Amino acid sequence: MRGTFIIFVGPSTVGKTSLVNRLLTVVSRACEMTTITTRAMREGEKDGVDFHFVTRKEFEKIRDNGELIEWSEHFGSYYGTRRSDIDTFLSEYNTVFAILDINGARQVLEKMPDALTIFIKPADLEDIKRRLEERGVGTKEERLERFLRVIEEINAAPEFHHTVINVDGEFEKTVSEVLGIVRDCS
Repeated sequence: MRGTFIIFVGPSTVGKTSLVNRLLTVVSRACEMTTITTRAMREGEKDGVDFHFVTRKEFEKIRDNGELIEWSEHFGSYYGTRRSDIDTFLSEYNTVFAILDINGARQVLEKMPDALTIFIKPADLEDIKRRLEERGVGTKEERLERFLRVIEEINAAPEFHHTVINVDGEFEKTVSEVLGIVRDCS
C-alpha cells in the first residue's frame, strides 16, 4: 500500500511547522519529509531533522543529477526535495507530510498529481508582519521583502486543494480542521 503525500503551503510564519509537528503526534504511521537546503543552520536546528544542510556545490550536483522533484532559491539559499526520499517514505508510511513553498508545491503537483495540497492562510496580515519582526530574521529590508512575498503567496491560495485559515490564538481549531482533511484523504 502506498501512502498519501500531503503538502502544506503558505507564507512564512503562518504556523505550518507547528501544525505538522502537532499532526505527527495524532496521525498514526505519519512522517515529515526533510528537505535539503544550502542556508545556514539556525540556532536550535538539527541536521537531518529540520533540514539536510548541504553546500551549494553539493546541492547543485544533486539537482544536476535530476534527483530533485522540486527545488527553488530563496533569499540566496537553495531548497529542494529528493524524489527518492518521497518514494521511500510513501512505501513505509500511511501519510507523508511536506512543507513547501508555492513553486515547490506546483512542481510536485506537475509530477505527482495525486499529492494533496493544503494552503495555510493567516487570518490577519498584521499577525504575519509581527511574527516576522519577532523572528528578527535578516535585515529590515529582507523582512519587508518577505512580507511582500506573503501577499503574493496568499493570492495563490486558490490553486491548492484546501485552504485553512490559522487564526492567532485558535491553533487547536486549525489542527482539528486540518486533521479532518487528512483523515478524509488518507
